[in-house]
Amino acid sequence: MGRFWRVVLVGVMLLGLAALTPDSTVQAAGVVGTGTADSCTETALNTALTGGGSVTFDCGPNSVTIDLTDDKVIAANTQIDGGGLVTLDGQELTRIFTVLSGTSLDLTGITLTGGNGTGGLSSGNGGAIYNGGGSITLTDSTLSGNAADDDAGVRSGGGIFNDVDSTLTTTASTLSGNTADGGGGGIFNNAGASVTLTDSTLNGNMANAGGGIFNAGDVTLTSSILSSNAAAVNGGGLLNINATATLTNSTLSGNEADDSGGGIFNDNSSTLTLTNSTLSGNTAIFDGGGIFNVNSTVTLTNSTLSSNVASGDGGGIYNNFGTTLTLTSTALSGNTAGGAGGGIYNDVGSTLTLTNSTLSGNTAGGGGGVFNVGDVTLTGSTFSSNIASGDGGGIYSFAGSITLTNSTISGNAAGFTGAGGGIYIGTGSAALTNSTLSGNAAGLGGSGIHIGVGSVTLQNTLIANSTNANCAGAPVTSQDGNLSDDASCALGGPNDLDDTEDGLGSLADNGGPTLTHLPQSGSNAIDNALDTACPATDQRGISRPQGDGCDIGAVEVSPGATFTICASVYTGAVTSPLNGDCGAGTVELDVPGNLSFCIHPWTGQVTYRFGQPCAPPRNTHTMPDDGDLLTCVHPYTRVNRWVMDHSQCTAFELPNTIPSTS
Repeated sequence: MGRFWRVVLVGVMLLGLAALTPDSTVQAAGVVGTGTADSCTETALNTALTGGGSVTFDCGPNSVTIDLTDDKVIAANTQIDGGGLVTLDGQELTRIFTVLSGTSLDLTGITLTGGNGTGGLSSGNGGAIYNGGGSITLTDSTLSGNAADDDAGVRSGGGIFNDVDSTLTTTASTLSGNTADGGGGGIFNNAGASVTLTDSTLNGNMANAGGGIFNAGDVTLTSSILSSNAAAVNGGGLLNINATATLTNSTLSGNEADDSGGGIFNDNSSTLTLTNSTLSGNTAIFDGGGIFNVNSTVTLTNSTLSSNVASGDGGGIYNNFGTTLTLTSTALSGNTAGGAGGGIYNDVGSTLTLTNSTLSGNTAGGGGGVFNVGDVTLTGSTFSSNIASGDGGGIYSFAGSITLTNSTISGNAAGFTGAGGGIYIGTGSAALTNSTLSGNAAGLGGSGIHIGVGSVTLQNTLIANSTNANCAGAPVTSQDGNLSDDASCALGGPNDLDDTEDGLGSLADNGGPTLTHLPQSGSNAIDNALDTACPATDQRGISRPQGDGCDIGAVEVSPGATFTICASVYTGAVTSPLNGDCGAGTVELDVPGNLSFCIHPWTGQVTYRFGQPCAPPRNTHTMPDDGDLLTCVHPYTRVNRWVMDHSQCTAFELPNTIPSTS
C-alpha cells in the first residue's frame, strides 16, 4: 500500500527564523563603475549601495563579473539593474543578498552565482538570497550554482530562502544548478510566505527534499517550467507540505526523487491545483512517478501526465491514505509502474474522481490504468490500451468501490496468466451504468470483467469483442438493459440482450472530449436500453434518448439528418461520400473553391474540420435548430448566418448522422 514518506529536515525551517540584527547594513543609490570592467569592483558596489534607491552599472559594453567577499544586507528599498551584463559571484564563500523585514529588493537583468549561505545570517539558509520578511522581485535574472549546505545537512534554499511573511516574485527568470542539504534546491518557501513565478524556469536544482521548490506556504506558477530537478528523498520538482500550490500553463519534466513524488510530493493537508499543465518524464524510485499525494487534495483540469515512471506503485499518480484526487478533462498516457497502478494507484480511504478524462497506454504489474483500494468514480471517461502483466489491464480494484457512468473501457490487456483485461474486481464492488467495454484481452479469461469474491452490477452496459470470455469468475448482477456478444455474462434481465451481436464501430473521435465506440446503423444497442435508468446525456454530452429509446452503452446515436448541397453558392467539384477514407459515418466534400451547405433538419452539435482530408484540427459548434447555412469561404460575411472564415478550404467533413459523428 505504499511506503511511508520521510523528509530529513529540521523543524526550525517550518517555524521561521529569529529576527535578524545584522552588524551592518547597506542602503542603495548609485552607479557601479566608470565605464570599464576594471572599475566595477566590490568596493564600487558597496559605495553604490549607499543612500537608497536605484543602482545601475557602467562597466563597458561586455559582460562583467564582480567577486564578492561578504553578504550585502539590504535595509532600505533597493532596485538593482544589471542590464543583462553583470554577474555577482559569491565565490562559494558568502551569500550575496540578505533582505530585512519590511524591505524590498528588485533585481533586473542580473546573474547571481557562487553564493553560499553557510555561516551567514539566518543560520546559513539561502545560498544566493535570504529574504527575512521583505519583498523580492526578480526580472530577467539568473541564479545559478548557489548552495545552502553545511555538515549538519539541514540548510535550505540553495537559490533563495523565502522566510515567514516574505514575498518573492519572479518573471522571465531562471534558477539552475543550485543545491541545498535540506529542502528547496532552487527555492525554499516557508510557512506564511508566498512565491509567484511567471514565465520562469527552475532547472537542475538539487536538495534532500523538494529539488526545485520546497513549499510550506503559498506558491503560484504560471507559464513556468520545473525540469531535471532532483531530491534525495521526496519531491523531485516540488514538495508541498501543509501548503498551497497552484500551477497554470506550466510544465514539470524530467524531475527525479530517490523516494517518492518524482514530479510533485503533496503532503499534510496541502492543496495542489494544476490547470492546463503537463507532468512528463518524471521518475520516483518508490511511488508516484508524477505525483505522490498523501492526506491532501489534488485537482487537475485540462492537464496531461505522460511517460512518468515509478519503480514501485503509481506511475502517474499515487493517491495515498485518506486523500482526494479529482481529474477533469485530463489525460494520463504512457506512464509506468513496476508494481501496481500504471496510471494511478488509489489507496485505502482515498477518493478518485475522473470526469471527461482519458487513461491510455499505461503499464503496470497490476492495474495498468488504475489500481484501487479506495473509492473511484468515472464519468464520461475512457480507458484504452492500458496493460498489466498480471491482472486488471484497465482497472484492478483489490477492494473498495468503483462506479462507471457513460464511460468506455477499450483495448486494455491483462497478462498471459492474468485475468480481467478490462476490469478485475477482487473483494470490492463495481457498478456500471451506460458504459461500454470492448476489445479487452486477458490470458485466463474474463477479458471484459473478472470477479473474484466481490460484486459487479450492470445496467444499460455493453460488453463485446473480448479476446476471451466477456465475463468470468463470480457472476455479475444484471439490473437490465445490457448487451453481451457472448453468453459468458449470463445476463438474466427481461430486457437484456445476451449472446447478441453488438454492431459497434471502432474506438474513434465521435465528438466530445474522449474517444468512444459509436454503434453503427442497425446495431442492437440502439434504442434497447432502459429509458428510466439512462443518464440525461451520453459520454459526449449528447442528450438521451435520441431515437425511440436510450441506447445501450456509453454513446447515444442520433437519428441522422438530410444534407442538401446549395450548388448556387459554391465553386469547384464536390465528391461525396468518401467513407472509406475518413471512416464510416462521415461525409467528406472535396472542395477546391468556395462552399456553402444547407442542412435540414438537425439539432445539437456539428463537428467540422478544414485543411487536408480526414485530418485535424477539429472544431465543434452548436448550430441553430431552425436550419441554417454552413459556409466555408475566404473572406466571407453574412448577417444572421453562422460563418466560418478560413484561408483554406481544401476539405470539409460533416457527420452523416448529426450530431453522432465527426
